[in-house]
Amino acid sequence: MALISDIIIGLQILAQYVDENEHIGGAEHDVLYAVPPGTKVSDEHKRHLDELGWSYNEGDGWYHYC
Repeated sequence: MALISDIIIGLQILAQYVDENEHIGGAEHDVLYAVPPGTKVSDEHKRHLDELGWSYNEGDGWYHYC
């Protein structure tokens, strides 16, 4: 099960890479989608997101299971 802090910290990291008016990607069943596919994220932040349980794929972008 996801910790709220892991989701919040991940969203704070990802917010640095999108316009401040960007909408969250959405949610479906038990998945929260954050930023669009193709959003460039530093290698350091990728590692941190991975440690927090975030995942990435070309179809969905960054997402986290709830």
